Amino acid sequence: MSAGRLPTKTTMNTKKIGGENMLTIQQRENKLDEFVNREIFACQSALINEAFKGELFTLDDVENLYRPFDGKLIDPAICVRCQDAFGCLDSETGKCESCFEDNQQPQEIFEWWLVSQWLGMKLLMNGEPIINNDYGIWWGRTTTGQAISMDYIIQEIYDDLMG
Repeated sequence: MSAGRLPTKTTMNTKKIGGENMLTIQQRENKLDEFVNREIFACQSALINEAFKGELFTLDDVENLYRPFDGKLIDPAICVRCQDAFGCLDSETGKCESCFEDNQQPQEIFEWWLVSQWLGMKLLMNGEPIINNDYGIWWGRTTTGQAISMDYIIQEIYDDLMG
């Protein structure tokens, strides 16, 4: 570096995203982290697993243990299993409703998180596994190994909230 020149500061994550309320990527990540910290209280996987072992909770208590058919895929409209044409298919599997239900498996839950009532309802409406009883509301997280703020469903709920 030549004398008299100041080093230039490299700025990362300054790309603007969003509509009118343009946020940098870093600002959005910070806001998502605040959202997660406000709505998700604690990981209670060990507690819930013990509640299952002690039969305080059963799998029948888990709402959306089986992911519901979403009907969001409209093109292509050919079921990947039966090869018939339909008006809509499940967006994750590409199956018609009949084929989807014939081969449905329970969602694989890796972690249990104690969540707010508001977030619990949003997660439930989006097909996520939920236990809701007199003791609390728990979300059965079907992903693991990354920050919760990176989960697709959390980002979807946050984006819907922010408009």
